[in-house]
Amino acid sequence: MKEQHVNFKDIEYCDIPFKYLICQEVLNKESANCLFNWLDTEVSWRLHTEFFFEQYESNLLSENIPKECKFLVNNEFIQSIKIQLQNTFKVEFDRRVNISAHKFICGQGVGIHNDNPLNEEYETHRFILNLNPDFQDSYGGHLVFFNSNNESDFNRIFRPIHNSGIGFEASQNSYHAVSNVHKSERYSIVFSFWNINHPKSPKLEPTSGVNQELNLDLIDNIDIDDLKLKKSIEFLFSIEFYKVKHSDNNLFEHLLGTYKILKQAGCPDDVCYAGLFHSIYGTKNFAISKIIERNKVKEVIGKSSEDLVWLYCKYNLRNFNESENVIQLDSFETGKKTIIDKDIFSQLLELDFANSIEQFRILSDEEIVEELQYFSKLKGFISYPFHKYLI
Repeated sequence: MKEQHVNFKDIEYCDIPFKYLICQEVLNKESANCLFNWLDTEVSWRLHTEFFFEQYESNLLSENIPKECKFLVNNEFIQSIKIQLQNTFKVEFDRRVNISAHKFICGQGVGIHNDNPLNEEYETHRFILNLNPDFQDSYGGHLVFFNSNNESDFNRIFRPIHNSGIGFEASQNSYHAVSNVHKSERYSIVFSFWNINHPKSPKLEPTSGVNQELNLDLIDNIDIDDLKLKKSIEFLFSIEFYKVKHSDNNLFEHLLGTYKILKQAGCPDDVCYAGLFHSIYGTKNFAISKIIERNKVKEVIGKSSEDLVWLYCKYNLRNFNESENVIQLDSFETGKKTIIDKDIFSQLLELDFANSIEQFRILSDEEIVEELQYFSKLKGFISYPFHKYLI
């Protein structure tokens, strides 16, 4: 398929009741139809219910995007949306971008609300691409803008017509809703951006919310030409681990730091990638609220690395039994025992050691000595490059 860019044909700009733009045609017909077919047949959906809405959602940055829809996460494509919004709303966005899909079925809709970024850490600007080839008014699912937080005080009603787009600025005045769907299904793709000067914009390094094509060069000392590594980092950003506090920074930084230590020690790639994902399922001492499917992780880093991650998260490495050429570990959650060979145990120990080393900067001298003493007792399991740390 020819490289796709946003067309932005027949744009209308409005300031009342808040700033927004309407675009009657966003993509060429072929691209719009490809996106619709993908959403309608292949995307994984998660039901999201709050007191004022119910809808199905999918973070498209963690989806397996078919070749014909890859333009969706292409840097130039996203930049074309970003530049149009920046020019329209006279703002500059930071480097974060989120791309999600929304699906409404019969009976679902969104009540009146404003997504006020001054009170919550929502995006400050949003562009919605509608994908509904056979839409009729009787189907429902209309987007409604209001003059106030009063359902009877509506300003304008928009049909979610196929390949049309709406961009708007979220503010304390941006009251909007989606009427309940009465027939068929309603699809849209939402591109979210953040004003770089917004007081609620988190100041995290590296930049938060990098998508599949944006700004990976800002992550220091990694091989950004390594497609597997790039895909792994994209996945971690897509599940927003940069927002999860860990040590003196955030979980993404800790995972990347652990990966770098393993890589510099010359560990096999399977171990390095396990280090990059080592606490993704949560551990005994570090809970993760997100439910992350093992199959999706396997698709990114491979079965061998994911097996190491699962063992690291779910089994107690520091209370093991050794016999002949195998190691017995106990599950943190169930107490169930599992048997692994000593080579796998060595890999898990090196991962665990790298995890500790990455956090030495925040540990007390006593805690560091305790860690080094523990791993020194297991020196026979640990490869030579790590011996420089041992007592």
